[in-house]
Amino acid sequence: MARLKAYNDAYTKRGEDLLRNCKNSREKQLVLKEYGERCERQCKEKMGKILANEREDLLKRIAEERKTREGGLLSKEVEDRVERLKALEIRKRTEREWIG
Repeated sequence: MARLKAYNDAYTKRGEDLLRNCKNSREKQLVLKEYGERCERQCKEKMGKILANEREDLLKRIAEERKTREGGLLSKEVEDRVERLKALEIRKRTEREWIG
């Protein structure tokens, strides 16, 4: 928890320092806009990486399950994974549309 607080304090301090160095309100508005856009972009990139990693993990698990299973029916766990994968694909598509 202390690490999170330290990170948050450092994060907000950067923004405060940027604002303190501004000379007028117009410059402050531009700094806030650029800072907000950069933070938003970083957040989207991190979420994209997390979703890509989760998607790859699910695909690997499904492939392993298909190799080891016997018979034609998927287990309930694998069916749940497939549903999660489909949901991730839909979420990723909507994010791409939202970004683009």
